[in-house]
Amino acid sequence: MVKLADAMITSQGQVSIPKKVREMLRLQKGSRVDFLDDGKGRVYIQEAETPVEFTEAEWKQFLAKTQSEPVTRVKGRSEALRHIDKLMKK
Repeated sequence: MVKLADAMITSQGQVSIPKKVREMLRLQKGSRVDFLDDGKGRVYIQEAETPVEFTEAEWKQFLAKTQSEPVTRVKGRSEALRHIDKLMKK
């Protein structure tokens, strides 16, 4: 395990996620994160996984577009949403 950065806790109990970590996780303003406990005294941070909701019409349009596109691997919710948005604009 490699130390990436450190941060200070404010009097309000808040911590700013260092830029290097935000870039590594591709977090942007408004991104949500999950804190995971490994049960051994370590806590991990990752982009929160939240469901994406489509209307029936959007879902049909999305399925039609993805059937003609090659499979693309994405990392994290925000990258997946950007990819979906790009597909929908075609």
